[in-house]
Amino acid sequence: MSVPSKIGEWWKRNETPASTPGTPDTTGSNCSKAKGILSEDLTELLTHTSKGKLALECSSVNKKLSDEQRDDIINIIIEDILTNNVTLYTQDYMRILDEICSVFPLENEMRDYYYISRKGKNNASGKLYAKYRNKKSKRIKLLISEPSTSKAATHTSPNFCNKDVPEIDESVENSLKASLLRECNDWGSICEKWKRSFNIRQRDIKNLSSHTFLLEWTKLSDARASELVNIDFDIMYPQKGNLLLSKWDQFKKKIYNYYGKNIHNEHCKQLFANVLTASSIDAQDYIYAILLNSVLPSPARFKCGNGKLRKKVTIADSQESFVLRLPTINDYKRQIDTVTEKYYNAGLTIQPFIIVEGLSDFNIKGFYVFFNHNLLKFQSFLECLDTCYKIFHALSLKYPNACQIPWIFIQKYFYEINTVYDIKSVNLTSLINFCNNN
Repeated sequence: MSVPSKIGEWWKRNETPASTPGTPDTTGSNCSKAKGILSEDLTELLTHTSKGKLALECSSVNKKLSDEQRDDIINIIIEDILTNNVTLYTQDYMRILDEICSVFPLENEMRDYYYISRKGKNNASGKLYAKYRNKKSKRIKLLISEPSTSKAATHTSPNFCNKDVPEIDESVENSLKASLLRECNDWGSICEKWKRSFNIRQRDIKNLSSHTFLLEWTKLSDARASELVNIDFDIMYPQKGNLLLSKWDQFKKKIYNYYGKNIHNEHCKQLFANVLTASSIDAQDYIYAILLNSVLPSPARFKCGNGKLRKKVTIADSQESFVLRLPTINDYKRQIDTVTEKYYNAGLTIQPFIIVEGLSDFNIKGFYVFFNHNLLKFQSFLECLDTCYKIFHALSLKYPNACQIPWIFIQKYFYEINTVYDIKSVNLTSLINFCNNN
């Protein structure tokens, strides 16, 4: 197809403006949102195949589609597009997605499964996008240029958007901060002052480097620092502090079947097959948690010596960055130095992170969070997981790249917190949908 004809094709598809969201379609029921892309409206297209008919029947009784049915719909759409030699442009994916959601309204919450637009230098993603590019490449045996994207400014702030800090009485809160720098044996008084100094601490998080911030708020080096983190988290997100503990047991029941169908890594399969034989509930909780990395794999890559990203992070790398298991805690400093050097050299953050002590994954006896060069000890694995997450959030620290998606799952599913900085992932969308609807 010549360049002028491609431009003409694009113009024809886009000369009719899209209807305003929420405005009734006044052009008739046969007007497809994907007109000019599909050979006919999606409902008609699906009726030509048995799998398409099954998907329509599912929708007619207000039943959610399975991932297999979603993939069937995508295959039918892409086959139609390629058969008719239609070239997809960036805006076409959204029009197809709108058409899918028009026929299957319950799919609105699964939009990221089909298509995720990207900004900056990243590619788009999603099953619809991937299927089109892969089949197009195989069919015409040519390299297809990637859709252009507008260059966006790189965001260098932490993962989380701090709440707006209200006007504060500088003299009062500076005096509280100064008081907290001094030694004090009354921990109750420290917690009270910590709560009253929340606003100035949020200001410091915005304005100071992480290193300087921790030097000015030295109580975060105390063995009881988790209590201070809980205070800040509860102020930021009232009623959410206990959600992990309250939802965890039900989550384990839900995720068991999901793991059985979706874990493909052999080592992880063995872990899952024997999870119920673990020596304690804490060991089971630990295994259920680290297995998130097997169904939510990281797209991160290590940097080579020349600074280029080459080696892809493995599931084992992600698990090590998420939870570090040591045979004995006595040698933890050397082990932490080794892991820190490995991930920092690769540009992957690992602090704070969880450490468990045990000779095997099925026999865990000690639970710790390594933070600010200190080891915080806890009574259970879930307390570690809860505190580690809250440190990230309360102090606006970035998740480690190697296990970023499992942490975002914990944030969204358990704590029900969404931020503008959350990355999107097909696997993440699928898992959250499964957990919310089973």
